[in-house]
Amino acid sequence: MKSVSLPSSLKIPFITGCGALLAAVCISTGSLSNVVQAQQASTAASADSAKEVSKHALPETDEGLPGSGPIRRYDWFQKLWQKRRTEFAAEADQKQNAIVFLGDSITQGLGNDFRKQFSDLLLANRGISGDTTRGMLIRMQDDVLSLNPSAVVLLMGTNDLEENATPEVIAANL
Repeated sequence: MKSVSLPSSLKIPFITGCGALLAAVCISTGSLSNVVQAQQASTAASADSAKEVSKHALPETDEGLPGSGPIRRYDWFQKLWQKRRTEFAAEADQKQNAIVFLGDSITQGLGNDFRKQFSDLLLANRGISGDTTRGMLIRMQDDVLSLNPSAVVLLMGTNDLEENATPEVIAANL
């Protein structure tokens, strides 16, 4: 099992309520530079050999994936995962240094324009309906850190709970 190491200086407040574990994180770009470099070094070899289509597909097995807990493998979810991640990759150049929102259907439902709530900010919506914390951990490098975000906001845990993951498993994937 692989894990993602984050700097110990990051502070992640947890909010529980309505049956969901939510995490909101704002990370300065400077704090992310070490994480980005480490992740790029560890994934460079495998990314070079992967085909573009399979790069955005959900891995077929859990073997060697970071984190623990559920990963949804329903047919609808695999199609949505690949579609959204392919869209994310296509707009990556335009979303450099954005504030990135990573999450599930709640985040995806805000739309790419976030319902015009933050009109003066460059935002990147990286929500995928049905995703779990482990799924978000798997896509952290390509969908979030590769954008060199100015901040990251996480909304996660709802689907993990639906799949019977414990709060401890959810928190461990952060």
